[in-house]
Amino acid sequence: MRPFMWEFKGEERPRESYAQKVWFGGRFSDLDEMAVDRERGEETKARVREIGREVAQEFQSRIDILQEDKGILETAIDIQQDDFEREQSQWAQERRALKAQIRQKKVITTAQQQEEREAQFNVVRDHERRGFAPLIQGLRDQIGGVESSKESQIMEFEIERYHYQSMINRLEGELLEIRSQRDMALDRERDALDLAETHGQQNQELHLAQE
Repeated sequence: MRPFMWEFKGEERPRESYAQKVWFGGRFSDLDEMAVDRERGEETKARVREIGREVAQEFQSRIDILQEDKGILETAIDIQQDDFEREQSQWAQERRALKAQIRQKKVITTAQQQEEREAQFNVVRDHERRGFAPLIQGLRDQIGGVESSKESQIMEFEIERYHYQSMINRLEGELLEIRSQRDMALDRERDALDLAETHGQQNQELHLAQE
């Protein structure tokens, strides 16, 4: 401790030794450095808190954007679903109308053919009774033509029925594809929202832990 004590020389005023000056100077320098370090630490903490707030705000903004995009997508899917259901209902009505028309045509054709057959049978019977063989053969040929026409009409009806059944199957396939795409899009949106919310919560917890 002697280097830090006051030195006395006769009646002179006590003065500070060189070693003591160095010691006190080092102490004051340490205090200044501690103050600077403390200020830097406060600035660092403030910056960390600010960065945490910015990250939390950014993730919240992304979550809001994803929520808005999800709402837009769900609205578009609902509109598309309504349009498709309306078209499907219209096709169902047209299908029922077509089936009714086909049944009506079949009934009318069958009745007409039955009447023609009965009339031709009566004519043939009358001519057979009278012995007109050539005329009878001609009438029989006409009957064969009527049968061929009936088969052609039935074939046309079957072709129309197959065509409309193919259209119905195609529409049902499109409906299944639209539903599958809608479910996939909603799953992707839900996964993105869950991931964003998880990151947001983690950042908020980190921010709270840093504070």
